[in-house]
Amino acid sequence: MKGDDAAVAIERGWRSLSWRWRALVLAVLVVSGVARAWLATEAGSFYDERYSITNLEALLGEGTWRPANTYYPRLSYLPQAALLEALRLGERAAGRTAAPLVAGGHLTARAVLVCRALVVAYAVASLLLVFLLVLRWFPPPVAFFTMVLLAAARTHFRLSVNFKPDMLVLALSVVTLWVSAIALETRAPRWYLASGLAGGLAAAAKLTGGVALLPLGLATLARARRDRGALLWAVATALLAGLVFVAINPEIGRIVQAFLANLQAYSSRQQLHPHRARGAYPRELLLWLLSPGGHGPILGALALAGFAGLCVWAWRRHRRG
Repeated sequence: MKGDDAAVAIERGWRSLSWRWRALVLAVLVVSGVARAWLATEAGSFYDERYSITNLEALLGEGTWRPANTYYPRLSYLPQAALLEALRLGERAAGRTAAPLVAGGHLTARAVLVCRALVVAYAVASLLLVFLLVLRWFPPPVAFFTMVLLAAARTHFRLSVNFKPDMLVLALSVVTLWVSAIALETRAPRWYLASGLAGGLAAAAKLTGGVALLPLGLATLARARRDRGALLWAVATALLAGLVFVAINPEIGRIVQAFLANLQAYSSRQQLHPHRARGAYPRELLLWLLSPGGHGPILGALALAGFAGLCVWAWRRHRRG
């Protein structure tokens, strides 16, 4: 694929679909969005919502840009802050008197619902993005089945109504993978830099979002001997991602400190007993994936089968060159 044709390829998949496939995809998106929007209005408070809520209260209630906590980076709540402020200004300009969004320095129930609504939008967008990403290499039935599996996953459903950055980082990670695929196919510098921008935004929402750049880096390293220029652009991609992250989160020291403390807390809770055999972590991860608390036995088994099939497909594609 030529570099000039890469932008066209982003829309090619959707335009090539028949109206039946488009209708099916839109139906899944609408049903998923409505179900998640309903649950967002019915669900009680979630423990992890407190981190983003306290940061929003500091910004909108106290008027300070300094985060109250750095459990999640700034992009985890800045879009909600912009939405709430735009809603407040719009209501004031229209002369409407609605329930307040911030009262006594705290977010009201209406404000939390608005924040959750944006998370629902992220979740629906992630479903569409996953469908289009899979459609780049596989036929519509495979892409559709993948999207339906993701929509039905209980973890995706639960996090879709939780004021946390998980759905935003998922959507941005899929964009990063998408742009990275174009960069690897075209070897065009602008797509490498676009990958860095997308990956930096993903990490600025949640640190784990930076992992989405790993496939680009590993694939570039694998071909470094015959394409040293791509290696230089991969380094530039990593630097740009870091700059984007720091530009949004200048308190990088606090974020890293909070991340390491959180990692240590998880490590201490999940520490294995000395008598457990080696390989217990992968086994326990597999059991969790198939458990009711994970994806469940049916979706978990389908996910594992899909991952195995993807590895075989990638290996055969690599053998064919």
